[in-house]
Amino acid sequence: MKKTNCKLGDTFKNWTVISDESSVKHGHTYVKAQCKCGKIEDKCLSDLRSGRTGSCRNCAARSRGPKVEIGDKHKNWTVIKGPKLFNRKWMKYEVQCDCGTTKWVQGNELVNPNSNFKCAKCAAKERGQIQAENNGKVGELNLARYTRLRRSAEKRGIKFEVSLEYLGNLFERQMHRCAITGDYIETIRNASLDRINSAEGYTKSNVQWTTYQANVSKHVMSMPELYKFCKKVLNYANQQPSTPLTKCEGSETSD
Repeated sequence: MKKTNCKLGDTFKNWTVISDESSVKHGHTYVKAQCKCGKIEDKCLSDLRSGRTGSCRNCAARSRGPKVEIGDKHKNWTVIKGPKLFNRKWMKYEVQCDCGTTKWVQGNELVNPNSNFKCAKCAAKERGQIQAENNGKVGELNLARYTRLRRSAEKRGIKFEVSLEYLGNLFERQMHRCAITGDYIETIRNASLDRINSAEGYTKSNVQWTTYQANVSKHVMSMPELYKFCKKVLNYANQQPSTPLTKCEGSETSD
């Protein structure tokens, strides 16, 4: 080791010289320097002075990649550790899927909206669910939902004589509207299959799609019985002075 004209504490970008002694390797003078991240290396003095090396490999790779912080959530992945340099050029972060699976991925992959943001196990499970839902699908009604409706009727001893095609097309013919209230039903998953006459089974002339609330309110009543019941409720409400209701059209007390 020998003295060098480089002073202790001299800085070159991210490097700080931490020794006033140097060594010669292959005809070049090397000094001990510390990167701002804390890593200590022997660096070529001419490279430091010319700016050819501004930081350690980890910091250089990190500066080239996107900004990723511990705890960041990217769809199913949560960043739990990193960054770590792989193969001297790939800066990766350890991430954990919602199911608990962990892996190392590049920062660019995390911020890419087209990347797969779940582990292979979760992705395979999702593909299976989509395939099952689309199997035999008519409109928005899939085979799985249809099978649940049919089995529920069979368990209750109720006749079920409507096909998947008929029920799927019926929801489209109703234009996603509840047959009782007229409310818009965004998806068939939020719709309830109602028997118009609860004393009869599920037949083409006796089924309609409604909201769950409307179906529960109707219960075992027929449609005429439901209309009569609702009229009684409105008439009674309009007769109460403490109930600030506008006179409802169709009630006996309306103007």
